[in-house]
Amino acid sequence: MFNLAYELAVRILHLTESWSCRFDWLAEQIMRSSESVAANIAEGFESQHPKEYLRSLYIARREAGETKVHLRYAHDAGLTSADECDGLCRDYDRVGQMLWGLIRSLGSRV
Repeated sequence: MFNLAYELAVRILHLTESWSCRFDWLAEQIMRSSESVAANIAEGFESQHPKEYLRSLYIARREAGETKVHLRYAHDAGLTSADECDGLCRDYDRVGQMLWGLIRSLGSRV
């Protein structure tokens, strides 16, 4: 899950490189939210405290949702193709499902 989230953040970074400077604000937002998914997974795991880990996983899941909104906006603004947007959104859905499974699993133990 972490590896996929990290890979997606790198893909987002490369995706935004070709965007017009007019959309710098969107590039910054989407890079921030996409990187935050992987960072929160790692931060929670490293805390070694179940409640902190759970909290970080919830944040990572929200950030994945935010990233999908930015991707859809980028598509509607003509910055990404439908295939690119849909593929990345599907991958973020996968990360979200994995996060939700882990959250449910940990939630029953906390």
